[in-house]
Amino acid sequence: LPVPDSMAVLVWVPPALLAAALVAQAAVILHSPDLTLPGRTALWLAWLSAVFNFLRTCALPSRCHARRGDAHSDVQAQLVCSKCRLVLEPGSGHCLQCQFCVRGRDHHCIFTNTCVGADNARHHIRFLLYFTAVSACTASLCWRELVTLDGDTNSAVLMFASIIVPVVAPLLHTTPATTFFAHPGLHAAIRVSVGCAALSAIILLFQLVLTARGQTLAQWLRDQPGVGGDARLHFNAVFGKGGAAAALLPWFPFVPDPAAAARRRHPMKRV
Repeated sequence: LPVPDSMAVLVWVPPALLAAALVAQAAVILHSPDLTLPGRTALWLAWLSAVFNFLRTCALPSRCHARRGDAHSDVQAQLVCSKCRLVLEPGSGHCLQCQFCVRGRDHHCIFTNTCVGADNARHHIRFLLYFTAVSACTASLCWRELVTLDGDTNSAVLMFASIIVPVVAPLLHTTPATTFFAHPGLHAAIRVSVGCAALSAIILLFQLVLTARGQTLAQWLRDQPGVGGDARLHFNAVFGKGGAAAALLPWFPFVPDPAAAARRRHPMKRV
């Protein structure tokens, strides 16, 4: 169902929390004393890649721009959206949250508040990949800080906790008898980092499995089978002809593979 006007503000809560997590991760990378120069450089590159692909996912909603047609025409009936009344290419679908049709629609992502489709699917997967890596590294840094911390309340990892969980962190303080509970903000930072890494890793793996099967999340939810066949073709349809470099490098130029893209398309059901 469409999002009511009274709920319009709430849909921006998940993106705001995700942006806060990225800012907090930057604070940890910037101030962590345990990082060497190569390690800090690699983490900065991974963090910048996550931010870049997050912004690209938000900026490229794969909106359909097609001529208007008659939803009851006998020739184009299967390719016309009954809501937008746009003649569409196969594989497109209408998003009730975005209120427009999306080319190669996969799903509506609550963490970016935009649809994942033909234009931004590669950026969405790359974001999940780099965000998982940075979250895991941040959790490792927080844990290392926890076991070596000796009364330093100005640590950058505590800054991480103050950004992410300003309310939850004090509630975790039960007793100062041990170092583990003497720094509740640090404890909370580890939990948040591990949670972010685990959640994004699960979504990433599920997205990769669907991509390999030539199936979108929308089709999976409707219990529709994927295209099947060679998984490489399906990845080429999403990432282009660059292979592994195109999948991993955030600034790799997108080189379309028309044959793979045509193979991945499905006839659109009347919506």
